[in-house]
Amino acid sequence: MFFLFPMLFTFLNIYDMIGTIYKDVGIMRKVALVLGASSAIGYAIVEELIKKEYDLSITYYKRDERVKKLSSASILVTKCDITKEEDIVRLIDVTIQKFGKIDLLVNNVGVALDHLISEKTKQEFLQVLDTNVVGPFLVVKHALNYLDGGVVIHIASTDGIDTYNEYDIDYSVSKAALIHMTKALAYALPSIKFYAVAPNFVDTEPIREMNPIFLKEELQRVGQTHLIKPIEVAKTVLCLTDGKKKSGSIIVLRGDENE
Repeated sequence: MFFLFPMLFTFLNIYDMIGTIYKDVGIMRKVALVLGASSAIGYAIVEELIKKEYDLSITYYKRDERVKKLSSASILVTKCDITKEEDIVRLIDVTIQKFGKIDLLVNNVGVALDHLISEKTKQEFLQVLDTNVVGPFLVVKHALNYLDGGVVIHIASTDGIDTYNEYDIDYSVSKAALIHMTKALAYALPSIKFYAVAPNFVDTEPIREMNPIFLKEELQRVGQTHLIKPIEVAKTVLCLTDGKKKSGSIIVLRGDENE
C-alpha cells in the first residue's frame, strides 16, 4: 500500500507543473483587451469578465482612479490615447508580452462634442472621427496577428442608426461608420467574429449631466422609456463572447417597454 505514495506525489507534481505551464501560456484562461475601461460601460464590462475569470488588459485615458486599483497579476492596466497610433502599438505589445494572446477585444472608447451644426468646427468633427472610428480600426489592425479565432466587439450607438439629432452629427456619423466597419471587417476577416452593440441612452455620468428637460424630450422623441444600465450593455457583450452569433451582427438596445 505504502509504495503507492511516491507514485501519487510524482503524479501530483507533474499535474501541478502542467497546470503552471498551461497558465503561463494562457491556455487555461482567456484573455480580453478592453479599451475605455474607466467609463461606466467599460468598467461594467470588466467586472463581468472578471467574474468569468478572464485575464485582462484594460485601458484608461484620463479617469484612472478605479481601474488602477484593479491592477494585479491577471489584470494589466495601461494608459492609452486611442488617437495616437504609437500608444496603440505599445498597448498591443505589452498585452502580448504579458498574456501571449488576445481572445476578446472590446472597443469601448468614444467621444462626443455636441454643438449645433453652425457652431461645430472642422477640428471637433475630425477629433470625433479619429477617436470613434480611426482609433478602433487601428486597434484591430495592430491586434490582427493575435486575434485569429477571436471575437471583436465594438460599442456603437443607436445614434448611428436612427436616433441622431441636430447637436451630434459628427458623433452619429462616427457611430454609423463604426457599425458599417464592423460589417465590413466581418466580411473581410472571416476567421474573426465581429459584433457591434448599439445602445440608446445609457445611465452614465455624461447623460445624467444633461439638461433634464432636454433629456426627457429626447427620450420621448426616440421612444425610450428608461435609461439603459451599464450592466445591461455589459451582459450583452458577455453573451457575444462565445462567437456563436453570425459575424457582423449589430445588437441594438432600445431601452423601451420591450426590454
